Amino acid sequence: MKKGLLPLIGIFLIMILAACGGQNGFTEDDLVFSYNGESFKLDSDASALISALGDDYNYKEAASCAYVGMDKSFSYNGIDIYTYPLDDIDKIDEIYISSDAYSTNKGITVGSTLDDIKAAYGENYTDLGGGMLVIAPEGTPEDTSSPCLYFIMDGETVIEFSFYSASNRNS
Repeated sequence: MKKGLLPLIGIFLIMILAACGGQNGFTEDDLVFSYNGESFKLDSDASALISALGDDYNYKEAASCAYVGMDKSFSYNGIDIYTYPLDDIDKIDEIYISSDAYSTNKGITVGSTLDDIKAAYGENYTDLGGGMLVIAPEGTPEDTSSPCLYFIMDGETVIEFSFYSASNRNS
């Protein structure tokens, strides 16, 4: 009985370690912002996110350089939502976070460290210098030509971060 149990325990441990390893790295799913049990994708209709965050925001708009209509910003305490107009819908361009009240789906928030980022996403990031780290599932993060997650660092500590769609690069 003991001989049959050891291989099963070994297989079980390998499965657990493989599952843990799959949590590292960066995928398109990491570009989804979660708030109060709801998920918000970049380039989706911003109205649901604005509604979820509430009415206590500062609003600005300006003529879009890349699209027909108005680019808009909704600034809350610790989070800014930037939109672009497409097909008569305000779409989420960027979710910019400066508070530890919000996090990525892997738990990175303001106050997290570079080691926390590496543990969550691996070491496949680009350091642009000046305290900016960029992680993108595809494309070249140096020219922000693809959707990405970027972190503004003060030394080894996250002070702000953003989910960025790069929509204006693809228009």
